[in-house]
Amino acid sequence: MDESVDWVNKLPTCFYKATLEKSRKFITLGGMIDAITGHSHAQLLENSFCFIHPDDPGKVHSYFASCKPGSFEITYRIVIDGQTVWVKDSGFIELHDPKLSPEIIGMINNVNEEITSEHQLQSLLDHQARELNQAKERLETALKEQEVREQER
Repeated sequence: MDESVDWVNKLPTCFYKATLEKSRKFITLGGMIDAITGHSHAQLLENSFCFIHPDDPGKVHSYFASCKPGSFEITYRIVIDGQTVWVKDSGFIELHDPKLSPEIIGMINNVNEEITSEHQLQSLLDHQARELNQAKERLETALKEQEVREQER
């Protein structure tokens, strides 16, 4: 392997070049492909959607099918060793020749920790909001009861 490219394969991301025909089709891949996607270079070249969570291929396919030249970013789930992992796929789409399919230059990063933290934080905020609303309702009830008692005096 060329040493000038070796450092790319040590970065904690998966770089790729793909064509955009009906959807994304990988042409070349680099970086920590196995670690990020859970699949080999050969598997991804054969099937660009093989690593995507069973509920998300339609979302990803539709996204890339509707993409226009320019930057893009999509977050979706993948499956690695039976575990669901969130990734962010971002980059840009170029159209060099109107007679050819657009090209995608992108990278896939594991954002599982960020997404999981966001979901946990949102869950905590939702729980706190429910508790606050319940406390507010109890306070309003207590104030109404106190008002009734004062009027009865």
